[in-house]
Amino acid sequence: MDLKSLPAKIGAARLSFGSAERLKQALDVTPGSVTALALMNDAVQQSVRFVLDRRLLDFETINCHPLRNDQTTCLAPQDLLKFIEDLGYAVQIAALESVCDAADA
Repeated sequence: MDLKSLPAKIGAARLSFGSAERLKQALDVTPGSVTALALMNDAVQQSVRFVLDRRLLDFETINCHPLRNDQTTCLAPQDLLKFIEDLGYAVQIAALESVCDAADA
């Protein structure tokens, strides 16, 4: 993915990978275990913004780590969106394929 063009695509000023400390503080997960489901650990602060690639909505299931990276759980896209919205988040759905396609060119 072309990380330089991604901020403009999702309306962000700047993006960076979170340090282990920031991941622990914001989502209570470790690097390699970041998952949409970890938003439940940030529901009060809502310091994390959630962006979902539009293409994931075309699949029957989305695979997510259940807060650890040695297991996987499958959710229907609508169920994942409902879970995140029930936490109080506004889900931003973005067409990221042009960002990904640009990186492949």
